[in-house]
Amino acid sequence: MDGDYAMKKQGIAAFLRRKQYVIAGAIVAIAVVGTTMLYSDKQETERKQMEAQLAEEMNEKQAELAAEEETEAAQEASTVIPPKTTTKNDAGITQFQSEEELAEALNKKQAQLKAEE
Repeated sequence: MDGDYAMKKQGIAAFLRRKQYVIAGAIVAIAVVGTTMLYSDKQETERKQMEAQLAEEMNEKQAELAAEEETEAAQEASTVIPPKTTTKNDAGITQFQSEEELAEALNKKQAQLKAEE
C-alpha cells in the first residue's frame, strides 16, 4: 500500500511538473477574465450613475426653462393687456381705461334705454 501511495504521489508530481506551464497559463487566463469582468461591471455601474445624474440635470433645466417661459408669458400678457378697471373722478364721471371698455359700457347703456322704452 505504501508503494501504491508513493507511486501515486510521484505520478501527481510528475503530472504537475509536465503540465506546470499549462496550469499556470490557465490560472493567469482565469485571473484576466475575472479582472476584466470586475472592470466591466464597474464601468457599467459608473455609466448608469452618469446617465441618472444627466437625466436629473436635464429635468431640472427643463423645469427652469418652463418656469422662465411662464414668467415671461405672464409679464408679456400683463404688458400687452391692460387691466380692466374703471375709475370715477371727483365729479362722479366714470373714466375708462380702454376703448373696448367704453364701447361695452355704451352698448349696455343703449340696451338699458331700449328696454325702458
